[in-house]
Amino acid sequence: MEAVLEGQMEVKAWRSGIEDRLERLEAITGLIPDILERLPAPNITPAHQNKVKYYSARLQKMCRADKIMSLRMIAVIKDCLRI
Repeated sequence: MEAVLEGQMEVKAWRSGIEDRLERLEAITGLIPDILERLPAPNITPAHQNKVKYYSARLQKMCRADKIMSLRMIAVIKDCLRI
């Protein structure tokens, strides 16, 4: 009987620890929307924009050669990248 009570106490202590960890995690997770709102809009430098153009052109050539993607999908990619 004593072993059962001791086991129950251990489980109760374990649960308490888990609950504390979960509460801390929820508190941190709750801050994420505020942090994201405070971040400035990302800026893309001309050098980065040139790299995007270069790699999208390479992707376009590969897709046309392998006929993996349709021209419509390539247009969507370019539109999303605004190039």
